[in-house]
Amino acid sequence: MTSIHLLKGLMITMSMILISCGKQEREPVLDLGIFVPYVEKFQAGAQYHGGNLKVEDLVIQFGPMDNPRQRAICDIGPDSPPTIIILESGWELMDENERTALMFHEMGHCVLRRPHVNNVTRSGLPASLMNPYLISGHIYSRYEDYYNKELFNGQVPSAP
Repeated sequence: MTSIHLLKGLMITMSMILISCGKQEREPVLDLGIFVPYVEKFQAGAQYHGGNLKVEDLVIQFGPMDNPRQRAICDIGPDSPPTIIILESGWELMDENERTALMFHEMGHCVLRRPHVNNVTRSGLPASLMNPYLISGHIYSRYEDYYNKELFNGQVPSAP
């Protein structure tokens, strides 16, 4: 065998190794547990505000928090589905409006890929549901349309 044949063989072998080492795209995972109604409401809110959104890759589950002040986190990794982890003891203390605000905030991260927004309105209210602190159920219910417009459109409408 000539050196050209050996070289060709080596090149073919290396090409096959490089092709087989290519990153495989993972299949979407949808595991929502008891949180299905919040995801459905999130999708309906997106549609109401002009978007066509279908959540197809998301896991939501109860779990521990590293920071005792956190009620939930969105974990986005390269090899796993976006995952919302919720502190169960905190969840049990929330009213329905706080739960919805928390779920929409975390889906804002995990589904819409929105970052935190620190701005406040002239009246001192958080300008976005993506505020880094949990918005009270009372504030969320009073300004729900405002917060959802900002969440799904990414623009701040007339501030409350």
